[in-house]
Amino acid sequence: MGRWERGKVERWEDLTNCGMQGPLDDYKLLDDISTTTSTLITYPQPKWLEPYFDPSTPRNVTALMGKSAYLSCRVRNLGNKTVSWIRHRDIHILTVGSYTYTSDQRFQATHHPDSDDWTLQIKWAQKRDAGMYECQISTQPVRSYFVRLNVVELVMESFMYAIKWMGYAESPEVSLQ
Repeated sequence: MGRWERGKVERWEDLTNCGMQGPLDDYKLLDDISTTTSTLITYPQPKWLEPYFDPSTPRNVTALMGKSAYLSCRVRNLGNKTVSWIRHRDIHILTVGSYTYTSDQRFQATHHPDSDDWTLQIKWAQKRDAGMYECQISTQPVRSYFVRLNVVELVMESFMYAIKWMGYAESPEVSLQ
């Protein structure tokens, strides 16, 4: 950066007049070339702008065996981050964004652009699908929201099968409604 010599500055405004008038007329730059350096200062993003999970999203989901299960994750202020679904039984990444990373065709992530909801659909849910699933935001460090899936059999179907197996379905004393 250049060096200045002699003279005096009377007012701040005089510094901005580039030597055109006033007291800066007495100044001259000693170096032929003057350089300016600037430093880019980055500030951390305010906490209220960072992605967060809506705590009203259910943490327990019960699905009927053979039917579709829907696990929801509501993320506010996602910005340029990504939402992933992970199955904890085997630490398997199931989806990242709208992409599916499992060969099991029953798993699919859905998200509508005008919504904060990220839903993991498991078609034809089985008992083995029950367990903990993690909805994860790609922040540093990552943020996680855990959802437990329970898969149950439809009791009525089992009850009806037992009645038929025992021969009561044809009995006049039993009325099934």
